Amino acid sequence: MVVVPAVFTTTGIILNNGHPAAAAAEVLADTPAEISAELFLPAGTPCRSEWLEGGVALLDASQRVVHANAALVNWLGIAPEKALGAPLEDLLAPSCPGIATVLRRAGSETMPCAEFHFQVLPPEQNHWLRLTMAHNQDGWFVHLSSTLPPLRNLVEDGGGGRQGEDPEKQHLRLRLLRAESQLEKLIQRWPGVLFSQRADFSFQFVNAKIEELTGVPADLWRNQPRRFWDVVHEADVEGFKHQCAQAAQTPSGVTTSYRIRHAITGKVSYVLEHRQAAVSKSGAVLGYDGFWLDITRQTIAEKRLSTTAWKETLALLTMGLAHDFGNLLSGIISLTELILSQTQPEDKNASTLNLIKQSSLQASQLVQRIVSLHRSQTGVRQYLDLNQAVPDLVELVGKVLPRRVRIQTELPLGQLPVYMDAVEFRQVVLNLALNAADAMPNRGALIFRVTAHPNAQELTHCQGRFPRLPCVCLSVQDNGSGIAARHLPHLFDPFFTTKPLTKGSGLGLYNARMFVEEHGGAISVESTPGAGATFHLWLPQADFTEADRLAAQQAEQRRKLLLVGQPGFSTDSITEFLRTHNFHVVATHTVTRALELFASEENNLHGVMVLAEPGDATLLDLIPELHDRAPAKHVILQLIGGSADEVANRILEKADLVLASDAGETVVLKKLNAQFRTGPMR
Repeated sequence: MVVVPAVFTTTGIILNNGHPAAAAAEVLADTPAEISAELFLPAGTPCRSEWLEGGVALLDASQRVVHANAALVNWLGIAPEKALGAPLEDLLAPSCPGIATVLRRAGSETMPCAEFHFQVLPPEQNHWLRLTMAHNQDGWFVHLSSTLPPLRNLVEDGGGGRQGEDPEKQHLRLRLLRAESQLEKLIQRWPGVLFSQRADFSFQFVNAKIEELTGVPADLWRNQPRRFWDVVHEADVEGFKHQCAQAAQTPSGVTTSYRIRHAITGKVSYVLEHRQAAVSKSGAVLGYDGFWLDITRQTIAEKRLSTTAWKETLALLTMGLAHDFGNLLSGIISLTELILSQTQPEDKNASTLNLIKQSSLQASQLVQRIVSLHRSQTGVRQYLDLNQAVPDLVELVGKVLPRRVRIQTELPLGQLPVYMDAVEFRQVVLNLALNAADAMPNRGALIFRVTAHPNAQELTHCQGRFPRLPCVCLSVQDNGSGIAARHLPHLFDPFFTTKPLTKGSGLGLYNARMFVEEHGGAISVESTPGAGATFHLWLPQADFTEADRLAAQQAEQRRKLLLVGQPGFSTDSITEFLRTHNFHVVATHTVTRALELFASEENNLHGVMVLAEPGDATLLDLIPELHDRAPAKHVILQLIGGSADEVANRILEKADLVLASDAGETVVLKKLNAQFRTGPMR
């Protein structure tokens, strides 16, 4: 009789000592597929003790051997031809008597995949085997190999083995105990995901870290291939499949990055994956081993750095080209006017000259508009008539969108005044228009609709708060592919995007959300997959008291800030920027003077902002000292070059706010205002 005193670890089922193998098989038939069991054979039972490495067999539907590799037949001690056509349980019975019953039940179609760890005795051999079975439509794949004892068995032996055991074996047992214990600790502390994956992309092993990234517990990943494809970002699936094909042809494995989506929150993370394939001699993929590292912050920082650098270069090029082009147009206009002055109205060339002049003037106006886009600064609010601002924007949109997109406007009569940042508003609307064009790859219609609302409205998938009444709404409607329902709750989250890695940052709709929230409004979306989407910007209609209220609020909330940095352009430009945006700034370049100013009660400082490079230890060490002297005041670190990863944690932990070196003026201003509203984050 085969006795099963072991714990079925992954299912939580415990069999008491004395249960026969048949009873164990009854339990196995009704449990999930991934099972670990210890099968103890009675002492004196004949079995094989040689080490087995990579025994493989292919079975037909009736579990007869179609193919057995050399490792397995040599371990069984039979000729290869005797294995063909024989039931697997008959071949294993002489080496492992009693396992046949369990094998039959575990191999039923109710369990598509099963794994067993079992020990064959007598005790002095202490030989453990691992049996893995996977079912497909034609039969079974079986893998049998020797393995190390589980950690709990080494612990039960006290690390020293059984009484009378050879000292060398005891020493080896102790080393194994320590090694496996250390390995478990490393797996627990590993910052990423470690996995062993079958060829169908179900997981044979995966550590608990995967739940943090995907929202799916590690136990639920086993034997469910579809789960893996549910979390891989849909825009990255094809690229990932290509990488898997590359892994099968690259012995050292491949390293790539792609996005995964949290199953519960929908949050998108970037992972760096190294994947190494296990391939048979015939080239068939048997499985994969690898790991994930969460590189979301690193990826976003790199994209922002590269995008910022390119935008700066593009701005310089555009301004230079626009200037030269404007000069050429001025020459054309002047020359045309000169010729017109010498031409009689009835001359047949007069109309042609007038057409050249008008076209040149329109081109010149377009150049000036491009220049104004680059020169515009955010942060300044003004009164605008939405009925006038929208047509101007639509004209600009028509210049940048493909001709395949038809643009319409629907405007009510009268004026609809709003008090807002015109530059930010233009950026938000342009981004909505470009997104709509992407959703209409062939052709389509884009409608800009302005409406007035004296009463509150029910909004779907909304961010922000409904504005005070009366309010106005700008709707941007397309008839493109629409948005999947599962994506709607997460559209306005930072870095959320359904576009491929190279085509979207996931910040456009997040910036739209920030815009409406800062202006006391809301953004909402309606969409039907296949029928298009409509985004609504809800803003309060101006009553012409907003400017006075904002000025009074800013005067009341004006913050006094100590700015410490090395002398030069960076310190001077940030000082001027902060003063322009209602901060009272006291600047200094020395640590000694900074400490004196900070300690003086006369200055009544609200906080201090340190401008430092990651390697500037003198200024960085000022952060914890200022924090400890006055915990109630804001301590802000603005990095100049480099990244926060290059700064010691003891410094970062003492800063209430850390501003990245590539943060634009708008981002800096938003974060500073938010910081002073919420108070120091202790």
